[in-house]
Amino acid sequence: MIITNFIARWIVKIAAKFTPGTDGVTIWPCIFIWPKEYADDICLVRHEKKHLEQWKRYWILGFPFIYIWFHVKHGYTKNPLEIEARKAEVKLWQ
Repeated sequence: MIITNFIARWIVKIAAKFTPGTDGVTIWPCIFIWPKEYADDICLVRHEKKHLEQWKRYWILGFPFIYIWFHVKHGYTKNPLEIEARKAEVKLWQ
C-alpha cells in the first residue's frame, strides 16, 4: 500500500534528516512517498517494493536492525540493502 498523505510527509521528512534526498520510506506493510506526485515514479516505487521484499526476507522485526547495522557499517550508498533496491530500479530499463 502506497501512502502519500500527511503521515507520509512526516515520515519522509524524518528519514531525510538521516539520509538527505529521501523521497520514500518503507515500513512494513506500507510505502510512504512524499511529495505525493512522486508516487507516479516507477523507479522509486520499484525501489521501495524491493524494500518490502527485504522486510519479508529478514522478518518484520529483523529488517530494521539489519538495515541500521548496514547503514552504520557501510553508509547509505554502500548499504547492501540499498544496492539491491537500486538494482531493482534500473532493472526496468534493461
